[in-house]
Amino acid sequence: MLAPLLQTSKLRDEAFGKFWVAFSNAQSTQQPPALDAAPTPVQCSSDLIPPLLARASGIVLDVGPGTGTQMPFLRSPAIRAIYGAEPCAGLHAELRARADAEGLGAKYHVVPSSVVAAELVPALEKEGLSAADGAGVFDTIICVRVLCSVPDMQRTIRELCLLRSMW
Repeated sequence: MLAPLLQTSKLRDEAFGKFWVAFSNAQSTQQPPALDAAPTPVQCSSDLIPPLLARASGIVLDVGPGTGTQMPFLRSPAIRAIYGAEPCAGLHAELRARADAEGLGAKYHVVPSSVVAAELVPALEKEGLSAADGAGVFDTIICVRVLCSVPDMQRTIRELCLLRSMW
């Protein structure tokens, strides 16, 4: 009877998952801009996101995608595959459903992992991706409103840079 209360990490994960699904449930009405569209004036920080994500291409790492609120901006045919590293298991079903709803089901892979390299690299290897040769595997790495919640931002960014392919 007390077992669920004593498993604090599972309880925290489920609670955060339910909160985030409810919090991010509003569908974005903003459409991705065309790459050649004239820039619009920036009114708030969220105005910066669509034009940046419109330039994503190749194999993409989406760090901490939550419920997939940025997916409408990731429908470019220049994107071959997207790997969403999301540590909160309580968000995975919603993330998968969002990928399917956005027409990205075949391209989007939910990776049950945090962004910490010791956890992320083995999870990516299970998905068939390996940076063992040091060449990097991702053409684009997306971090939207997520780095503020990692324990060591500097280290995380260094580790992510190692996963970035150099062309």
